[in-house]
Amino acid sequence: MSYAELQTKITKLGSALTRQGFGKGDVMTIISPNCPEFCLICLAAAAIGMTVSAVNPQYTQGKYMSSCFFVEICFRFGEDTDKRHK
Repeated sequence: MSYAELQTKITKLGSALTRQGFGKGDVMTIISPNCPEFCLICLAAAAIGMTVSAVNPQYTQGKYMSSCFFVEICFRFGEDTDKRHK
């Protein structure tokens, strides 16, 4: 992927997030292993002023909940925490 292609994807995803009502000051939690999509959503969220809180996908539900205790999350991106081991 070229830098131009990456910028186009960031812009499109950022626009989609904005159309859904997200923007500066909102917090997004990402539950994902390292992959290209992880980088893309982080960059798109940052581009529109969102704060990103990354969570290890290996966390149990309890560990996930405690990691989010101090963060007001408005959007969660990634795997469903209810379907993971407890």
